[in-house]
Amino acid sequence: MGLTSALGRKPLTMRWAACLASLLTIAVGSAAPNLTPVPDPPVRIDLSDPEDRGTLNVGDQATRSVKVENTSGKPIEIRVIAKSCTCLNVKHPERLAPGEAGTISFGTPVVEAAGAQRHGIRFAAVTAGEDGLAGSSYEFLVPLSYTPNVEVICTAVPETAVAVAGTVKELSIYVRRVDGKAPELTGVTTPPWITGKKFRVLPDASGVGVLALSAESQSPGLVEGVVTITPPAAEPQRLMLRVRFVSPACFEPAGVAVLPSDTGVLVRRSTVAAREGVTLPGDWTVRVRADGLPMGVVSASRHGVDVVVRLDTDGVRRVKANGTAGVDIVSVDGKVLGSLPVVWLAASAPAPR
Repeated sequence: MGLTSALGRKPLTMRWAACLASLLTIAVGSAAPNLTPVPDPPVRIDLSDPEDRGTLNVGDQATRSVKVENTSGKPIEIRVIAKSCTCLNVKHPERLAPGEAGTISFGTPVVEAAGAQRHGIRFAAVTAGEDGLAGSSYEFLVPLSYTPNVEVICTAVPETAVAVAGTVKELSIYVRRVDGKAPELTGVTTPPWITGKKFRVLPDASGVGVLALSAESQSPGLVEGVVTITPPAAEPQRLMLRVRFVSPACFEPAGVAVLPSDTGVLVRRSTVAAREGVTLPGDWTVRVRADGLPMGVVSASRHGVDVVVRLDTDGVRRVKANGTAGVDIVSVDGKVLGSLPVVWLAASAPAPR
């Protein structure tokens, strides 16, 4: 669809259908020349500010400004119909009197991506009709493009990981050269909890290498830090990595027991599962923690790797308030290995399915 025909006058009722079609045009369309006015357009648009902003560094702003003038004899409203990306920030005059001019400006942060990035915003100039209602709508597109100054793109997989304290967790950072050549690294800086690193180029992937990192901590807790990767003759790449180290003696329940107390008595099973890399102790039992019960008793028992939780009420008054309790998973020496939360609902609350 040519640009001139795309900008013709459209009834306001057709605006949303045109909006959907325009999204594809915005995403993949080519550079547009200065707009040629069609018969009786309500606005004159000056696109002398170039669409292509050239090569920009990552983190900079790619911006563009255009002037719009109300050439009709009626007041008009300027509305945003569609944007190619939610990352676009736009400022525009909401209303223009006859003969008045204003400036539309918009921009987006430059992202780390390969090749030219194209964006655009489709606007509508709406003229007033009879009785103050919208009369007609004239749509126009303002495109924007730029090329990130990127030679190497680094991606961490995963950015946040979970590992057992005292064990080694392997992390991977994929390094890709935009030009497809084999990537090289002149330096890698890591936080102290990274105990090993090794880089290799993937043989079957054009321009891709993998930096393997070994993360280790003897103490439970969250560790985080920045890994700086320096390719030859390119800007250093910085990535934030996080690893949550958990206690080797702990494991987590696979589910939460929810007890709708309006039934009087209900039993639901919750399977207890060990964390990754942890062996579930063979000898363990359950213990209930419940303070301030309005009425009724919470009990729990073990059946294999299942914990059966039971809420007993008197069956007449029933529980009239929501409540919570905890079922602790306890080792034979009395150490709490994990906890299963239990929630019950008041009699007036709908029972979960």
